[in-house]
Amino acid sequence: LIHADLVRENIFIDGDCVSFIDFDDSAFGWRIYDLAVILASVRTEACFPMIQDALLAGYNDERPLSPASVDLLPLLMLVRNLSHVGWIADRMGTPGADESLRRFIRNCVAQAETLGMG
Repeated sequence: LIHADLVRENIFIDGDCVSFIDFDDSAFGWRIYDLAVILASVRTEACFPMIQDALLAGYNDERPLSPASVDLLPLLMLVRNLSHVGWIADRMGTPGADESLRRFIRNCVAQAETLGMG
């Protein structure tokens, strides 16, 4: 079982206590997808490499990742970005949907380019 939407807005930290909310996307799936969701949400930050290294190191402390799983992260980040396009497509009548769609498509193109698809 994975959360499938582990972004900052869904994580609460109070001292040593960590809580998660917004489980409407949760399903059975690859655990590595949860890491891809986190990374996709911070991909454009200047400290992305540091965030990625810390996330993977912390995860590996509890459950070692295979090199093949780590290699899938960029592709699964693209899958996450593509899911945003589908999500907004159902909400095109809402305020700001046009700009959100353009941003989501830009994110998809940028991530595809990291995979040599652009």
